[in-house]
Amino acid sequence: MPRQPRSRRAALVFAPLAALALAGSLAGCSTGTTSSGNGNPNGDGFIAGSGSGGLLKTRVEAPAVTGASLTGGPAISLQQYAGKVLVVNFYGSWCSPCRAESPLLEAAATANPQVQFLGVLMQDSTANGLAFRRTFGITYPSIVDPDGTVIAKFREVNPDAVPDTFVIDKTGKIAAKYVGPVTNAAAFAKVLATLEAEPA
Repeated sequence: MPRQPRSRRAALVFAPLAALALAGSLAGCSTGTTSSGNGNPNGDGFIAGSGSGGLLKTRVEAPAVTGASLTGGPAISLQQYAGKVLVVNFYGSWCSPCRAESPLLEAAATANPQVQFLGVLMQDSTANGLAFRRTFGITYPSIVDPDGTVIAKFREVNPDAVPDTFVIDKTGKIAAKYVGPVTNAAAFAKVLATLEAEPA
């Protein structure tokens, strides 16, 4: 069999690797924790939303979480937003899908002032988080989670990569989940509107 040119052989080797890298960047950045399959939006109890997730058939109580504010000042807890729809987004400045979804989340926060948005800066430094905030014009608050303490409290829904986004209803239950970046602005807005219409 004639040998293929070197450039052809290289293309055959690197093309699958490039495809894997692209798939990883679209799915999210691994944090090294494990999952029991909750990343599958088609088989894990989702009833509405975008390709990466949406409303859940079964709602579970959100964990009690308190963390240091990224910008300083008093500590921030999830419980201080009781009675409001709360979007909790886990992200890192080092994560390209997190950067990609930031404009959508900021636009959603601006369009839905009645909904509280909260970022959780994962495995990252405060300086990097502040730079990320400036770069993408993020206006909602973030708490700092350098060692994964906060995300560990969400173990019931097994977040295994960032970005991960949870929407907590007015009664304090996790009502929607997104694994990987939120990409469908219209579907995300519909989920927020559905939860906002529910009684506290």
